[in-house]
Amino acid sequence: MQRKSNECAEIWNQWYEWRYNRPEDPLAPSVARELRYQWGECCIELGDMVQETLRTDPHYKGWEKLVRVDKKPKPR
Repeated sequence: MQRKSNECAEIWNQWYEWRYNRPEDPLAPSVARELRYQWGECCIELGDMVQETLRTDPHYKGWEKLVRVDKKPKPR
């Protein structure tokens, strides 16, 4: 999970660089848009990994009692 988190952070840093530090580059908007999409997909995968860990790791047994658990949200 840490590797996935680091991957998402790296994509976000690349996006920030293209979005805010390269205003004169004509490719910046399209590259930033693609990186933002990749970052979103990475975050979804990380969230799925966290959810799977909570579901299967015995260390987190009973966590549902500590937090409100609703049905999985509808995708946007």
